[in-house]
Amino acid sequence: MRKVYQNVWFKNFDSTNGTIDIYNENFFIDLSQYNISYSIESNGKTLTSGIIDANVSPQETKTVSVDNFEKVANTSAQLNVEFEVTQKEETRYIPAGWVIARDQFLVNNYPELQISNKMKPAKLKEGDNQIEVSGSGFKAQFDKSTGVMTSYKYRNTEYVNNEFGPRPFFWRAPIDNDYGARLPQRLKDWQTASYQDLSVDDITVVAGNETTAITAKYVYPESNSAWEVTYTIYNNGTIRVDNTFDASQSDTDLIPRIGMRMQLQASVVNAEYYGRGPWGNYSDRKTSTFVDRYQSPISEMVTKYVTPQENDHHTDTKWLALTQKSGRGLLFVADDKFEFNASNYLLETISNGETLNNNAPVGTAPLNKHINDYKPSQLVDLFIDYSMQGLGGNNSWGQLPMDDYLIKPDNTPITYSFTIIPINKTSDINRHFSK
Repeated sequence: MRKVYQNVWFKNFDSTNGTIDIYNENFFIDLSQYNISYSIESNGKTLTSGIIDANVSPQETKTVSVDNFEKVANTSAQLNVEFEVTQKEETRYIPAGWVIARDQFLVNNYPELQISNKMKPAKLKEGDNQIEVSGSGFKAQFDKSTGVMTSYKYRNTEYVNNEFGPRPFFWRAPIDNDYGARLPQRLKDWQTASYQDLSVDDITVVAGNETTAITAKYVYPESNSAWEVTYTIYNNGTIRVDNTFDASQSDTDLIPRIGMRMQLQASVVNAEYYGRGPWGNYSDRKTSTFVDRYQSPISEMVTKYVTPQENDHHTDTKWLALTQKSGRGLLFVADDKFEFNASNYLLETISNGETLNNNAPVGTAPLNKHINDYKPSQLVDLFIDYSMQGLGGNNSWGQLPMDDYLIKPDNTPITYSFTIIPINKTSDINRHFSK
């Protein structure tokens, strides 16, 4: 809220000349009572920082130079250029140092993922009920009837919990605004699709010269939609996941989320990611969260609302590393960007049903869950999403998100891809990207 109501704005950052426009939206005060600072970061590290000496009159814009930008600009790495306005001296209502405004600009694309194409093919073993692909230090198993990766072992460590590997998922734990708009009832077909018994419509296996590809196709009758996923497996344990979702024939007008869900072992306890953070953010609630490299214990990636509901989602993510205490784990890398949730709290634990009162008789207490119903599970509930619907509620409660933040079935199938890479320590992450 503070971000969208700020009265000082930074616009039109010129990465060629290192200049920025500062607009003072105030009607009566200039910016002399504030400090204006900048910092330039790359991959979580501050390269340079400084103070901008500029006073801007009310309703005026001034173009200023960012000192030292030219010293760090000659790079192909992504640069995060951040500006901040803070209170100089304490006033009756505002303490010194209070953040008045902040903005971020990204320079250069994040380096591309590099996968060696000079590998021996992984070993393929196909039985009546199972497909097994193994290689250098890893083994992955797929159920032929469901198409799900039921096991992924790297260096003898199992990462998939209770055979709950990636599968398409379209539902979120309803939020207060969803109930106000009656979405749990209106979009129930997508909940049904998310929980229907998994059974492939078709599954194919292709062993190539360097990779093995497993393609599974799913049909969702209730929502009249289809999903195709291809797992391309390399000899070093890297798995590329290509998804195509077709809802062109669906009769529903909205989709809560489009993504994949899987569950990891409880031994996975830490998260590190490059995307928007550090707190949870959504497509229509994200401008206050800056793109950067963040880390957190997974146990702390939760916001305990009084009424349990969807929480701690993250958008605009390039990569996510989920690791054990030793640093070993799995790195998920987006082709472009993805959204994610990683939590010890199952979606089902924080879901409240179709209505907030769950059909409790009139005059009796509703049967919905409360803050003391947050119970952690001995696993990590992971969602790697193409997109999740925004939060909406611009009228305080119940209004749908604005059109840009809705997910609507379209005549063009949606495609999104990510890659799963085993890592021995988080310091290995950078070497997987081009310089």
